Amino acid sequence: MSNSGFKGSWPNYYLAEGEFFKEAIDRQRLAISGYTGEKNRSFEQRFSKSFREISGCEFNIPCSSGSSALALALEACGVGLNDEVIVPACTWIAPTCEVLRVNAKPVVVDIDIRTLCMNLSHVENVITSKTKALLSVNLYGNCPNPAELRQLCDRNDIKLIEDCAQSHGGVANGRKLGSFGDCSVFSFQQSKQITSGEGGAICTSDPIIAAHAHRFKNNSRVLDTKRACEFDVELFDLGPGVGTNAGLSEIQIAMVLDSQTRFKARKISVQTRMNEYSELARKFGVTVPQPDYIDDCHRYCLPLLFNDTSQKNNFLDALRTLGFGSFFAGSIYEPVYKSKKFEPKGQPRFRGLDLVSEDWYEQQCEVAERVHATGAFVHHSVFLNHENITLAGDALHSVFRS
Repeated sequence: MSNSGFKGSWPNYYLAEGEFFKEAIDRQRLAISGYTGEKNRSFEQRFSKSFREISGCEFNIPCSSGSSALALALEACGVGLNDEVIVPACTWIAPTCEVLRVNAKPVVVDIDIRTLCMNLSHVENVITSKTKALLSVNLYGNCPNPAELRQLCDRNDIKLIEDCAQSHGGVANGRKLGSFGDCSVFSFQQSKQITSGEGGAICTSDPIIAAHAHRFKNNSRVLDTKRACEFDVELFDLGPGVGTNAGLSEIQIAMVLDSQTRFKARKISVQTRMNEYSELARKFGVTVPQPDYIDDCHRYCLPLLFNDTSQKNNFLDALRTLGFGSFFAGSIYEPVYKSKKFEPKGQPRFRGLDLVSEDWYEQQCEVAERVHATGAFVHHSVFLNHENITLAGDALHSVFRS
């Protein structure tokens, strides 16, 4: 095993060097709700056009986080009190939490071992008259078959929301991931391929959903596209409704635009190196899930499924010895129904709402539990540095060394 230690860094560039960031500082405008004067249009509107290249959607609305994007998307799609939303068992906790935050009920289904995403054959069994939406999470760059997913939702007259927080720039069945749903959401949290530290976006080609999302995230204000507002601001108090303030600052949006530019420049080299590492893992009998209908896969993290828990733990122990912290490598998510981050019963805002029954915590999704027990991830930034890739290879060799 190599003697040199891991040198991890993400982002691996200076954010203050970005051209959009510099322009945002020079403009001295901090928010979509700020004074416009005679300056150019907001970065928010520039982002909406630029991000079409990633999402494949006409309208792209930045907001304060991926989690807030989920809640806003659900509300913009008409999800509310006692509606049911289908979510996968293997995911970061935000999809289930944000479903509950709009007073709806998350309904969990197991995942497909070939994708680590929602198993569509299980979905039909849990659809009821209360099912309002399906929230499909693209895990580690993978996704369920988008064409089948779209057909399933159309057949049952339910909304499809794609969570693309971990699949920036992906393409399946010839279309951008994010463009199959009624709307999609993205995250720009620090670990993501495109980042501003925190931030997110709601993306859609449906003008009605876009209008709702704009209004809900701006305290029920709307964009003053005709420049009619007497106070020289871009948001106009038209209402109606009860919204929230979930905006992203102009400086953070500029950071997203700079990060998007850098993502485009590096994505192919990272993808190539991940594929090479995947081939090495497969030679040792490690499974790297990736469905054949994905045309272009840009992974947030590389998932590795070992033969048993011992192999996975030995791999992570080897990485820890080399200096890989938990940001850069770790276990695949535990099933959401086992997470201590989803125990709403003690919170006053959920008091009296019969949204999560006791049997929620007694569920058993066999594949999701097996994936957590035997699965590990390696962060995409590891594949920017040849020395770090070599160390990750050393860790893999050490597990199977006779």
